[in-house]
Amino acid sequence: MTASAGSGSFPVIAGVQDELRALAIRVRAAAWRSYRFSWFTWGFLVATIAGEGLVVLAFILAVTTSTTAVGGTSSTSTLPLWVVPVAQIPAMLVLILAIRELVLARREAEGLPLSHRAPPLSAEEVEDSSWTLLVQKAQERITHAKNETDWSFPPILVGGLVLAELLIVNVQPPGALLYFVVVPLTVAVLSVLLWLMYRVARRWIRAYQTLLDRLVGEFGTLESEFLWRFAGAQRSP
Repeated sequence: MTASAGSGSFPVIAGVQDELRALAIRVRAAAWRSYRFSWFTWGFLVATIAGEGLVVLAFILAVTTSTTAVGGTSSTSTLPLWVVPVAQIPAMLVLILAIRELVLARREAEGLPLSHRAPPLSAEEVEDSSWTLLVQKAQERITHAKNETDWSFPPILVGGLVLAELLIVNVQPPGALLYFVVVPLTVAVLSVLLWLMYRVARRWIRAYQTLLDRLVGEFGTLESEFLWRFAGAQRSP
């Protein structure tokens, strides 16, 4: 075995390292997407609670007091049907932005060009020519993006329940319709929406993890093969 036999590994190793660097760039953008998705989901929760406060305020302002002939008083309040939808417009807009981030993140994982606003690799990663730092940083970002995405679904659930409660209370359907149709339908719609979003999120993160594991395995195999061939060439007369 000669030294030239192992020299052919250099281009292959360089190619895998280029793929690893390209993946690191995409993982950095994915972490940025997960950060934005998390902020939008928590913003959705805050917006729904603020919208509920506006509905309560409108309900208080709509209270009218009347005096009866015998000197008694009564108070009534009629809340216009448009109050709840208008009060929740900010929440719906923020939820749409959160869903948009999730969709774009999934499409970027499938090869869509990254946003020009996505942050680049750190100076340390750019200057370091080794592959271990890229792998370490990429794994940290994938894990962080997964955890951040998972914790973004509770605010969507709570905000969705608040929004559903406001709509149900405002519409005030009959008791039988409320308990046998409206409530089960609302729970079903929320469950399907959350399941679809969670499925997209997990596939998005899993795609990066799978690709990183594959590249690390390939790089480790090639590096071991090169060292074995190099050691064999050194022992050859």
